[in-house]
Amino acid sequence: SNNKGKEEEVGVVFYGGALVDPRGYSPMMTMLSEKYGLSVAVPIFADDLAFKFGTCESGRVALAQQAFPNVTKWVLAGHSFGGLVALNDIWAMVGKKETESLAGLALIGSYVRQDIGCGEVDFSGWDWLPAASVSASNDGVINMTNFEAGQQWLPSGNNTLTLVIEGANHGQFGTYDDSGRATLLNQTDGVATISTEEQQEQAASAIAYVATRGRIVN
Repeated sequence: SNNKGKEEEVGVVFYGGALVDPRGYSPMMTMLSEKYGLSVAVPIFADDLAFKFGTCESGRVALAQQAFPNVTKWVLAGHSFGGLVALNDIWAMVGKKETESLAGLALIGSYVRQDIGCGEVDFSGWDWLPAASVSASNDGVINMTNFEAGQQWLPSGNNTLTLVIEGANHGQFGTYDDSGRATLLNQTDGVATISTEEQQEQAASAIAYVATRGRIVN
């Protein structure tokens, strides 16, 4: 079919954080769908663990493509450990020369890591990949040293939108009860001074920005 001059239909595959019920992200996904008109797929994983050690690809992009055949390009977005799955899936797709269906990458309270997953993942020279790095000023969960180190492997220059949400914390990117996580994962989050809704609206706007950048008109 001839799509010249026609805007691409862009969707979002959103990978949730470890041990978070995918429904915990439905308020932010609703924003992406209703406010920005994006198709959204939130993959479900066994035990709510998107990342599987020793693997480099989740296979969930193919499932999203089957579910939304009208969507031609996908932003892969992830919160916390889910961000690792998003960037690994992009790395794997590029390795298989499947870049035409990629619209961008959005890391939410997450960062590029080279120690697990696909290994030496480095997007810094990829001037064709729009990206966003969204972090929370009061995030008590993320390792800030590793987060800062991971910035060097994001697409360079103007290709990456960097957003620090003031007054936000790690847990409010989703809508879930994280009270058991201190004992379970040895995680104690910082205190948020803005509402969950406000934090998620800012994160959604960053994901939508990547989608707009990735919607390349032929």
